[in-house]
Amino acid sequence: MSGKILLDTNAIIYALNGKVVLPYAQYLVSIITEIELLSYSKLTHNDK
Repeated sequence: MSGKILLDTNAIIYALNGKVVLPYAQYLVSIITEIELLSYSKLTHNDK
């Protein structure tokens, strides 16, 4: 296993809201996930 983890939009939102703690790892996101996150209304400047 390469140690890379592909994150979905929901996993990132849960992590930003403190509902899940992600372990230390190398995370990847798709361009679609990036676009979805940028449209999330509760995203703060620091989250971006």
